[in-house]
Amino acid sequence: MQAGLSPSWAAPSRVLLPLHLLEARLTGESRVLTIEDFVEWPQRFAGLVEGNLNIANRFAELLFMMNPHQMYLVTSVLLSLPCEVLAAVKARPGQLLDRLIHATVKFGTEAEVASLKSALADRLA
Repeated sequence: MQAGLSPSWAAPSRVLLPLHLLEARLTGESRVLTIEDFVEWPQRFAGLVEGNLNIANRFAELLFMMNPHQMYLVTSVLLSLPCEVLAAVKARPGQLLDRLIHATVKFGTEAEVASLKSALADRLA
């Protein structure tokens, strides 16, 4: 890029790579989403993960690094994930969904726990 060449010239033909994302990060036009971003604006990201698989996958990766209180705060984002991403989260080792339920028991109300269990059952059915 310093020589004025796009990274797309390095990719073999007929190979589709998200080079626009790489270019944006290398040039500073884009930044990587962090746990703090999702915790600070859960409602905003709940809407974004529904239609943007890149954001949904980034959120799914960060979920495993969140502490219980952060997990509780981003429950709405988790419930907005596309079904295939939510199923992938469930399939990964670490019982993340159980950890989320325990976090909701600790920081939420009984009604929130019941609602979360019901929503997860519906989404994963």
